Amino acid sequence: EEINQSIASMESAAENAPALELHVLLAELYIMKFRNELVEYFVTSSPNVEVDRDKLWIETSMRSRNFFFGLQNEADRTTFIENHRKLDFFESTIPKASRHFEKAIAICPLSVRSILRLGELAYFMERDANPYLSAFARFNIQNPIYFRRAGDIAGAHGLKNIAFSDWKQALALSSNLIDPILPIAILLFDSEAICMDLIPDDAATLVQVAEKFFIEDQALQQVLFARADQVLTSTAANDSKALYLLYKANRGLGNHSVALNYFDNAVRLDPLNIELKIEFAEYCWENGAQEKASEIVRECKLSDGENARLKRFMKSTGLE
Repeated sequence: EEINQSIASMESAAENAPALELHVLLAELYIMKFRNELVEYFVTSSPNVEVDRDKLWIETSMRSRNFFFGLQNEADRTTFIENHRKLDFFESTIPKASRHFEKAIAICPLSVRSILRLGELAYFMERDANPYLSAFARFNIQNPIYFRRAGDIAGAHGLKNIAFSDWKQALALSSNLIDPILPIAILLFDSEAICMDLIPDDAATLVQVAEKFFIEDQALQQVLFARADQVLTSTAANDSKALYLLYKANRGLGNHSVALNYFDNAVRLDPLNIELKIEFAEYCWENGAQEKASEIVRECKLSDGENARLKRFMKSTGLE
């Protein structure tokens, strides 16, 4: 009801004094209204099933809907899109959102947000997404979120080369986008291409991807760890964080004596980090350096003898 009231008042304002932000806001409200209605539709369609509304809300996002459509075969995709368009609340929401984004672009052709939003609505409006991606490509923009969204549109519409390029640029600008990009990229691209080319030369990102997304593929894990090691050694890494990453990379590569040395130096440069020390003790114990582990435990007991992780380690190893 609040959304409807907001839409009514802003529609009147937009008629009297059209403005870019007003049209964008109205378009977003229509999309929000559509998503609310779609959640309710899914809930009422399965009355005997316990539903997670928060999960449904995520699944009704334009990004989720687009990948849902895009990962279907052509016949099923056509059916699913048509089923969405036949919903009784479709005409009163999505086409109106589209028109307001178009009005926003008419006022300001540089409205990248509106261009990308129209690309995200392309399946719903039965349009080609390519013109919107081409328009986006003409801008000189360094916004990682925009590149991620452009890559999403391209990936959902089967434009894999564009998706790869845009996602690569997004990750080069912000490694924080690994989590939303990688699960979809793994579905669309060869894993080797992801490990060798999509992931930027950032050691922390390379290690994160190796440990989170390629746990069951040791060969590709080693590719990522080797890249991380190369990045760090080529820059003469000498701070605790970099040395810790070198430890992780070499541990993953099976170079345990080298890893122990890097970890030891990382701890020396961050002597007050009790959690780092305990992790070092655990790794020493696992790799035959029990005397070193015992020494570290004695140091940790002096600074934080009540540490829960330390107590668990001492109990499991008999170092109490």
